Amino acid sequence: MPKKNNRILAALMSIAAAFSLLVMVLPEAASSADSSVVLVCESGSKPIAGIHWKIYRIGEVQNNEYVLTGDYEDYPVSLSELTSENINGTAKALESFVLGDKLPYLSEGDTDENGTASFSSLDTGLYLAVAKSVKIDHNMYKASPLLFEVKADDSGESRIFPKMYSNSTLAGVEDYYTVKKVWVDNDDRAKRRPVYVTVDLFCNEELADTITLNEENNWQYRWENLDPEAEWRVVEREIPVKYEVIIDYNSTQYLIKNTYNPSRKTSGGTGTATTSTTQPTTTTTTATTTTVTTAALMTTDKNTTTQPTTTTATSAKEPKLPQTGQLWWPIFPLTAGGLVFLMAGLIVPNRKDDDE
Repeated sequence: MPKKNNRILAALMSIAAAFSLLVMVLPEAASSADSSVVLVCESGSKPIAGIHWKIYRIGEVQNNEYVLTGDYEDYPVSLSELTSENINGTAKALESFVLGDKLPYLSEGDTDENGTASFSSLDTGLYLAVAKSVKIDHNMYKASPLLFEVKADDSGESRIFPKMYSNSTLAGVEDYYTVKKVWVDNDDRAKRRPVYVTVDLFCNEELADTITLNEENNWQYRWENLDPEAEWRVVEREIPVKYEVIIDYNSTQYLIKNTYNPSRKTSGGTGTATTSTTQPTTTTTTATTTTVTTAALMTTDKNTTTQPTTTTATSAKEPKLPQTGQLWWPIFPLTAGGLVFLMAGLIVPNRKDDDE
């Protein structure tokens, strides 16, 4: 074969080899395969094993704002101004939708003897983590739902510390549960508030009771004699248009807050459920602390087991939540350099042969 053809063949082989290398190291679409999210469940300093977590990918960042997508895009929950006061209620409202609509989860897992559950190979986006309570001795332990973000420009392990709650399950002790509807709508100036709402009570994800809230009962109701070992939730049906939802609670009283937002838009999502609360607690509550980093109000702690402490939120142009991912920019210059050296190594000897 002529030496000129040898040089052309060597150049083509060099390009093919470099392209193969580039394909191997580039991430798949928005993939973060080399990063992981670890949920750390502790009550005080005690790790809590056996808490079952489900992970849902609920949204993404668009134009530097968190946006709900897919089956979640029409849910009446605002992600525009997440603060230390409302992020927990926002997560609980989203939890109610995915459980009420029985939406499929992306991944699941239990905490081990160290109280940790690890999730990896998550695509970039906004995630909701939902936990199921576990009984240990005479106590039920519940982890609050949380939001976190996976980004492509981080790497390593992100450790997130959910809030933990516990209540006693001693024989003869029964729960009571008060649900109260709160309207934040300037005394219904827009005349959008309905005359009543319907609330379903679920026991272990099965319908147990249905009640009506209105002005006559002051938009509240109390259930008595509830099994403390059961998983109780309430779901409000058919939230009025232009209202957004968060959930809050105080001891055994759970508040469903509907805030009027005339600029709220819907975009054709398939979500149909409204709000639900998490399992009530009737005894002293223990909780982990939550670090506030800009708008990221659930804590990630990279490559460390130190328990986070509370700080003050600050404003940020780009939204932030607990995040994980991998840094990819060094791949391109390294691959380009490898291509140059590879081609030089194959072509230069052929030039020497030509001179001879």
